[in-house]
Amino acid sequence: MAVALLIGVALFMYSPIWLTGFIQKNQNPLLFNLTAGAIRIFFFVAYVWLISRMKDVQRVFEYHGAEHKSIHAYEAGSATVENARKFPTAHPRCGTSFLLIAGLMCILVFAVIDALFAMAFGPYQSALQRLFVHLMLIPLVSGVSYEVLRFSDKHRQTPLVGALILPGLWLQKITTSEPDDQELEVAVASLRNAL
Repeated sequence: MAVALLIGVALFMYSPIWLTGFIQKNQNPLLFNLTAGAIRIFFFVAYVWLISRMKDVQRVFEYHGAEHKSIHAYEAGSATVENARKFPTAHPRCGTSFLLIAGLMCILVFAVIDALFAMAFGPYQSALQRLFVHLMLIPLVSGVSYEVLRFSDKHRQTPLVGALILPGLWLQKITTSEPDDQELEVAVASLRNAL
């Protein structure tokens, strides 16, 4: 797990900072974090798409779709395989949508903190220093992202919020697949046990 965590930090946190510093000499916090955030989101989507090609992961994504269908059925009043079949595999409160929101929140939060850091201490001396500051902000970014996800779910019927959640639902076309009835049975049974 430690190796996986280090690889994740290196791929999704350090490398976007390093690449942005390499290609962009301008230290404007907003521009820097827009660029690093775009790279981070690109890496995330590319990573998810690449692993979705693996046979074992495809099966996991079918279970992910079954989980969403069973939750939709539960929220509609009856979590059964028959009812779950008719629902979509995408769900607005999915962790995939949360990760996309978190990627976007990183841009905003990191830009504000980087500007404050520069005013207080001057520009960052290295990519590692910036990484350290950004890692310390992960709990804040996660908390804000969670609240944005909750808000978007409560207000998803409004046209503006409905449009804003579409990218997260589109991304779930990669992370979920249509399940078979056996996978739906497992998801429904798991949901019942969790409740």
